[in-house]
Formats: sequence, structure tokens, C-alpha cells
Amino acid sequence: MVHTHRIKEGILITGSYGTIPRPVSVAKEKLRVQIEGNPDRFMKRDWLPLLNDVREKSAAIIGAKVEECVIVPNTTHGVNTILHNIKWAAGDRIVICKSSSLLSDPQSMRTERR
Repeated sequence: MVHTHRIKEGILITGSYGTIPRPVSVAKEKLRVQIEGNPDRFMKRDWLPLLNDVREKSAAIIGAKVEECVIVPNTTHGVNTILHNIKWAAGDRIVICKSSSLLSDPQSMRTERR
């Protein structure tokens, strides 16, 4: 991981916080330069084709239709949106993981009734 990430030592955690892979960092910098070079053009013309390209590539990777892929700001936002759009009924269960590592703590899975 040291070769693909900018971490010097320690444990690589890429979920809640931590480092991003070098290729992602390079692409992010290229996008930042594009945005700052002409913010008006980016917001009026450039961002939507780029977003649609990401949706198309994501759909191809997961075997979904482009219309089924939505890009969200973060995992919490995505999960919150999904959970609030399900029609819940008495007796439905939500599986909750109270640990950041299921593999190290199989007892961390529990269910909650709503």
C-alpha cells in the first residue's frame, strides 16, 4: 500500500478517513486545476458530461443501468437517502454493524426493529 498511497507508516484506513490512492490524487488535482482555470465554464458546461461519464463507468463496473447510478457526496448521505425512501412496515428489520471491521468482530452484527 505504501506504493499506491501516500501513507508513511501505520494502518491504511480508507473508509472514514485516511489517504487516497495516488492515481485518484493525481486525477483530483487535474480536476481542481480545470475548475479553477475557468469556474464559470466548468459550472455551466463541463461538470455534467464528467458526472455522466462517471455514472456510465460505474454502471458498467457493477452491471447496472446508468439511470440506476447516482453519485452522492459520501456514504452517509447515500445510505440515509436509501433508508428514508423505503416504505417500512411493522416487523421490518435493519441489520446494523457497530464495528468498523466485521471480520475482526463477527458479534458486531445485530438487528433492530423499527
